[in-house]
Amino acid sequence: MQEHFTDDGYSSAGDVLGGVTLARSGAELFQTYRFVVEHEMARGGLVEVSPATGGASRPFVRLRDLLLRVRRFVDFLVETLGSAPRDAVTSSLPNGLTVMDRIDAMKVFVTALDEGSLAAAGRRLGRSAAAVSRAIAFLEAHVGMALLHRTTRTIKLSEAGERYAASCRQILTDLEEADLIIAGERAAPRGTLTLTAPVAAGQDFLRPLLDEFVDLYPDVTARLYLLDRPANLIDEGIDVALRIAHLADSTLIATPVGEVRRVVAAAPGYLAKYPRLKEPADLAQHRIISMTHFGVDSWSFPASNNSAAPQTVHFTPRLIVNSVQGAVASAVDGYGVTRLFSYHVAEQVREASLKIVLTSYEQAPLPVHLLTPQGRLAVPKVRAFVDFAVPRPRARFSALKAITDAD
Repeated sequence: MQEHFTDDGYSSAGDVLGGVTLARSGAELFQTYRFVVEHEMARGGLVEVSPATGGASRPFVRLRDLLLRVRRFVDFLVETLGSAPRDAVTSSLPNGLTVMDRIDAMKVFVTALDEGSLAAAGRRLGRSAAAVSRAIAFLEAHVGMALLHRTTRTIKLSEAGERYAASCRQILTDLEEADLIIAGERAAPRGTLTLTAPVAAGQDFLRPLLDEFVDLYPDVTARLYLLDRPANLIDEGIDVALRIAHLADSTLIATPVGEVRRVVAAAPGYLAKYPRLKEPADLAQHRIISMTHFGVDSWSFPASNNSAAPQTVHFTPRLIVNSVQGAVASAVDGYGVTRLFSYHVAEQVREASLKIVLTSYEQAPLPVHLLTPQGRLAVPKVRAFVDFAVPRPRARFSALKAITDAD
């Protein structure tokens, strides 16, 4: 079958998906095509497919945005194959390497970023550092610019490398999903599950869940990144994120698991020695233990029954810490007043070693969600983890809420 390229960048082979033509040149590309069809049929979005005639199908009815998730991968294959009908697995790139070599080099590149060095990537992949370096050099030759700044011990992405890394992660994610779905392995979670969460929430909630989950599924390994910043799930290759915040509109799939309050707390012994805290302005008479992410030299409070307008209280802290454990420990020991999330101090409140104050001036609770990139729930390891995890933090956040609400 003679192929040609349309303005959309796809090779026309006679089949139409939502008005966008899709190339099928050789086994690998046909498998990708089958992945799109079978996956979208499972979602109820396609009319019919008849692979018995080599993949020829009736026109499909499907909104274009549901195909954009796989379009990057198809664009990559079509761009690599060029306009001549060649086999997607064995056809050579200009330098004699194959498409599969390029995909493998992408895997090496992403692994090097995840591991932090070429040597570490080599150890993880079972290859020499020289082999890792050659794979990355191949990619750099292909794109025509440096992707990494290298030193003897570390690597750092160039500006172009940052953009290319995000595309590589997306392509590899789509490939993984294609492999798993086409193979019909929905019931067999396996591979590396990557998660992220704020430091304290990750330690308290996700880490125990992961211990149980990987014990339940021996073919799954896990990476947990504890970060006090919001990670970009797509660019950083994250499968699941625990996020405490009001969410902006996005394509991420959000599953609510609870809510938390932002509370001001101090030890009962400390409160007995210092002036009573009746309103935010009274904080000027107190020793403040500041937590980096909750305001170092000022705290804001919303309008309340006692205040018609929002208030911002400025102060000079006696202690600034960048860890929840440090702020809680100093407050429990009676060295001042601190501001944290309610779940940070729930156990101390239950034990009466801390008391929550200024409850009439609290901001609205923040929702807690598990986030997954669109499409990732089709991957068995991700679906299995979300199904396993969601009831547990819901129960835990509910129990902690009952403790702090009663204070």
